[in-house]
Amino acid sequence: MTNIFKTWGVVRIVRLLVGIGFGIYAIIGRDYMFLWLTAILILQAVSNFSCCGAGGCSSPNTAQTKEAYKGEIKPYKSANK
Repeated sequence: MTNIFKTWGVVRIVRLLVGIGFGIYAIIGRDYMFLWLTAILILQAVSNFSCCGAGGCSSPNTAQTKEAYKGEIKPYKSANK
């Protein structure tokens, strides 16, 4: 339970506020289809997952990346005459 309240970043706060805003609009405007969007956004904010999943959109580790054209492109050597 304590992990839910840790590491609240800007994106989590925005999801929560937008979800609450859609919820208020759905109740006041009697447009109850927005309650589904409200539930999804608040669930994402509380459980800290996004559309890609937990950490699904992260970039690969830079230590394991390879050089793209190593050995194919020769380094430039100036000819000083």
